Parts: sequence; structure tokens; C-alpha cells
Amino acid sequence: MNVLILGFRDANPFFDEIEKESSTHFTYGTIQDFNTNYDAILIHWPEKIFNWKEPSIRDLDTFTTFLKTRKQENCPIVHCFHNERRHYGMTSNFETLYKLVWTYADVFIHFGSYSKMKYEKMYPEKVHEVIPHPLYLNSFSKISKTIGRKHLEISEKSKVIYIAGKLRKKAERDFILKAFDKLDVEDKLFLGHILLKNNFPIDLSARIGLRKLLSPIKKVYEYCANFDLRKKLASEDIKFLETPVNTKVISNCVAASDVVLIPRLDSLNSGSIYLGFTFNKIVVGPAIGNMKEILEKTGAYSFNPENINLLVNTLKEALNVNEPKYGVNLAAMYPKNVAKKWDELFANLKQ
Repeated sequence: MNVLILGFRDANPFFDEIEKESSTHFTYGTIQDFNTNYDAILIHWPEKIFNWKEPSIRDLDTFTTFLKTRKQENCPIVHCFHNERRHYGMTSNFETLYKLVWTYADVFIHFGSYSKMKYEKMYPEKVHEVIPHPLYLNSFSKISKTIGRKHLEISEKSKVIYIAGKLRKKAERDFILKAFDKLDVEDKLFLGHILLKNNFPIDLSARIGLRKLLSPIKKVYEYCANFDLRKKLASEDIKFLETPVNTKVISNCVAASDVVLIPRLDSLNSGSIYLGFTFNKIVVGPAIGNMKEILEKTGAYSFNPENINLLVNTLKEALNVNEPKYGVNLAAMYPKNVAKKWDELFANLKQ
């Protein structure tokens, strides 16, 4: 079975875990790479098709023609349902792109029952299946907590909460930092990656004339707007790494942590949950979307993303647990078991 995955392989090794255990032959490429040797098409994040950039009207027209042609040829189109919307905001063109993928896909693969039940009602003519997100057993080095802290120069006595993934939105950043301020725990340390700054409200990147005029104002604005953030970053109990994020850095951070915190407030899924499971860490995540189901089934910790005090209390409780007891609850997430589900799916499509 030959499957074309639309888009290029990126830094997220989520599907690499499946490929290594799968009997299906997957190839990454563009719509121009499609030929009759492929038995099916797989689409992950819709925006990945255009290398994460906004498609033009012409791009969308070309993509529409591609999808219509594949439908006429009875080539199955499978969509792995990661997001309901783009993380960094939607435009009319991104809205159209998502709608095209959802309209022409024959199969929706969900990571949990929440999105399956929701989109079965919206698209009852599609096939909807739940296939678990895999653990990252092959993608990250599982080092000890001591080694991870040594690499990051973190004290052994610190109570480390690792903010997994980038803080994509100001609301996420402010919610997490407010919770941390309220967290009354001795030797606490928040560990994360590049902290989202308060930027100048006008995008000057493509406005050369305006950039020259407003550049001095932009510098003053951002200096003042980020004053409180700089004070927080100067604190000994917050450590945001400015180094590039790669698997080695992430391995060090997860290994060094006591708790892995998922900082999402309105997302459907988070691969960081499975990263925490991979390292057998205490995971704390929001009780929303598919995440709520996964956290409850595994016995991990969850919080209401509208209640800061609840998050604070949950973190306190989680920091007092020595080791999670996920056990057999993770069996379905082992890459070989997940790959088997994908292989069965594509085999059934070929019949």
C-alpha cells in the first residue's frame, strides 16, 4: 500500500513513530508529486500542505481541482484530525482550505471520541475512526532526571514544572504565569521555551516605508510592554530557554521535570501529553477536547482552563506524587499497536 502524505516531513516526529512500525509505505510530497502508483492520500494539518503558509486564491483553486480529480479516480483521501482551526488564527483563505479538506476527505481519523462524535454529526457521510496518538518511544532520548537537570543547570531540590510546547497565545502565557504566581510551593521552578513577548500591534515586516518611520516607536513600545515579563524572566524560579528547540533540548526538559504541564486553553489535542507519558511523568492538562478523555482514561491530572485556582491546586497535588501509575492504560498508544490500526485502515480502503 503506497500512501502520499501531503506536505513535507517536519520537526514533529509524531508520524515517524508510526512509519517505523508500519507495513504501509508512506511518502511525503506535494500535489504535483501524486501519480497512479499511490493508493491513497493522507492529510494531517491542512496548512502543512502549503508549508504552513497562507494559500493564495490560485493555490486554493489548484487544490480544489486536485481533490475533485482524485475523487473522480476513487482515490481515498484520509484526514488525520489534529486541529479544528489553525493555532495562530484563521483567515478567509485558511477557512476555505480547512473546509476543502473536510469536504473531500473520505475518512476522518480522530485521537479521541470527543471530535469523532462532534464531526460525525457534521459529516455523517464520512467514515470516522479513533486511532490513538502514539507515544514517542523512538524519537527522544530517555535520560534520567539527574542527567537532564545537569544539562540544564537545575538544582536537584527544585520542583520543576515543564511547560510543554510553545506558548502560542497571550492568553495561554498570562494564564500560566498567573497560576505560577499563585503557586505557593517551596523551590518551585517553571521551565519552558522562548517566552511569547508583547509585540508592536502593527506588523511592519512587509511595510518598508512604515518600518523606517515607526521603528523607534516600536522599540520603545515593546520595551515598555514587556517590562513585567523581563522582571519575571529575571526571577530565579522561572527558566525560559532561548536556545533552538530540538529533540535533545526537549528530552532534557522532560527528563528534568517533576510535572509536565499542557498550557492549552482552547485546543482539541496535544502531542505533549504523550511526550509526558513517554517519560513516565506526571501530566497535567486541560479538561477540554480529546485531551479530557485521554487524561481521565490514563489517570493523569486535568484542570478547568477557566479556573486559575483549580490549576494551582492541581499542580500542588501533582507535585506531591512520586511516580504515575499509567500501566496498561498506555498499551494502545505503543507505536506498534497504533501502526497496526493505520495498516488495517488502509488495507480496508484498498478492498
